[in-house]
Amino acid sequence: MAEQATGSGPFGFLPRNPDELHAFLADLSENKPVHQIPTVGVWAITRYDDVVHVLKHHEQFSSAALRQMGMGMTGDQNGQAANYETTLTGDNAAILFRSTPTVISSDPPSHGHLRSIVNRGFTPSQIDKWAPRIQEITDALLDDIVSKGETELMSDLAVPLPVTVIAELLGVSAERGDDFKRWSDLFISTLAQTPDAETFKLIENAMQEFAEYFNEVIKARRKDPADDLISTIVHASTPEGSLSDAEVLAFCRLLLIAGNETTTNLIARMVGTLLDHPDQLAKLRADLTLLPNAVEETLRYAGIVPTLPRLTTQDVEVGGVKIPAGQIVMPFFMAANRDPRRFPDPDTYDITRKTTGHLGFGFGAHFCLGAHLARLETRIAIEGIIQRLPNLHLTGQSQETHVLTGQSVAVHLGFDSA
Repeated sequence: MAEQATGSGPFGFLPRNPDELHAFLADLSENKPVHQIPTVGVWAITRYDDVVHVLKHHEQFSSAALRQMGMGMTGDQNGQAANYETTLTGDNAAILFRSTPTVISSDPPSHGHLRSIVNRGFTPSQIDKWAPRIQEITDALLDDIVSKGETELMSDLAVPLPVTVIAELLGVSAERGDDFKRWSDLFISTLAQTPDAETFKLIENAMQEFAEYFNEVIKARRKDPADDLISTIVHASTPEGSLSDAEVLAFCRLLLIAGNETTTNLIARMVGTLLDHPDQLAKLRADLTLLPNAVEETLRYAGIVPTLPRLTTQDVEVGGVKIPAGQIVMPFFMAANRDPRRFPDPDTYDITRKTTGHLGFGFGAHFCLGAHLARLETRIAIEGIIQRLPNLHLTGQSQETHVLTGQSVAVHLGFDSA
């Protein structure tokens, strides 16, 4: 079995390197497909059919686990949900990390109410309207890259593209992009490692900054709506009512994280995966009509988000293994996407593969709200990279550091000048 990491956060048991993580999960899938991790007490679910079973049955596997895991939650040695005490206080802490459900941390029927409101800004027709602007942002970033003659992919394109798009989508200043990225990194840092006192203070400060900034925007949009996502959400309603300021704030936080971290990671991982498979890169260069399917194969093969946990609401059975109520269960999308029972020759990266059914964006009621946007941004970015950066190649070693996203700190690339 691949060596396990030993971080103290709820995902601290996962190897940080993506190749080691895939090997670790493949070993579990083959030998212990439903397995309780001794160091943290959570249950790893790794086969495709079992993962889909967990995602289908919200009445047995609650997404409320995500709220409990907001600040370094993990299981004790018996697997019961346990919360680390933090120094965070005040309404903002409760809003951001515990009390306020979002579309990924709620269950039906409340999930349907939340989703029906926030989905109004994410329909394919709404997102497709952004294609020209996304192309414009991408072209400007690539202009700068071409003029330099080399690139550090993360800081030059993979980070600023989705951060700028999300900022403009929300209707907030893209000039705060560095703050958005800093807040996002701090909010998700607790998943890999339980924060020390110094980090807690940084998180607390980030929470206050974030809440103060977005509360002002929410207040302004309620009074004077603009043509942006926050205005759409604060003025939308269902028979169950409209969203409170706390719910809108929690959604902004979710979008800040999911809307830039996952897309940043997808762009970077796709570039890296194509460079690792030059035959597939050549095939894509020769026929860009393969690009949409190449994105889907990258989602399947690379695994952008390993898992989103669930909490058992009753005694359950998965894959013939009994799991008591009150347990944290982690259905691993990454493992399911490489399950040979579902995908033949799963460890081969093939951009012509039939990828129907992959779980790169989840499954069912909690299928990723921003999937269409992430796909659109990635297609535009990758097409631009392929067309404008000939003979693309790594010039340094990229370091994978984030246990949940596998995101690289830096990816240094060279290419031939025109």
